[in-house]
Amino acid sequence: MFTYEDHHAIDKAGFTTKQAQKDAIADATRAYDKQAQAICDVLLADRSIGGDDWSTLYYYVPALHNWKPRHNEVYSFAGADILNTIAALVELRATLKGTAIIAVAPREASKYEVATIKTLSELIELRQTQYLRAIDLGEIFGGLPVSANTHQVTNQYGHTFLRTFYYLAGELTSLNVIITAAEELERRSEAA
Repeated sequence: MFTYEDHHAIDKAGFTTKQAQKDAIADATRAYDKQAQAICDVLLADRSIGGDDWSTLYYYVPALHNWKPRHNEVYSFAGADILNTIAALVELRATLKGTAIIAVAPREASKYEVATIKTLSELIELRQTQYLRAIDLGEIFGGLPVSANTHQVTNQYGHTFLRTFYYLAGELTSLNVIITAAEELERRSEAA
């Protein structure tokens, strides 16, 4: 059973994620479902409760988020323990819904981590430059004056990858166009 102290602690601490809040509400709902089942058990034990409204009382016990103070009177036959527990769960759900979601501050990188990443990035950039100088792209593309510029990119999701821009005679050109031109030159030289 949840107490006021539990509500108060939840209010002070908050949730670190929306999912944690949803999980807590789901737990409160499951606890309520046991109380709703207890109401149904009382109704099954005594079918004279409610008279002609017995079916309505049995089949339409409101969900936790729909429980109103008037339902305490309608289901008063269930007993004070069940109704007090339901009242506490209704209050708990309202508290959980109103509790703030406090995002956890990202971990600050150590000076060693920052230095390592910087050193590795500089090394990768140096190796890429050396590699691009070492390869004559003209040989790869059948004599076309092709050059390339590769650099490391990190997107907004933190994924790091290499991106290459290709240039034909100094102008930015799609790799597909360059490949198609190289294939056409190869076909022409084979036909000749």
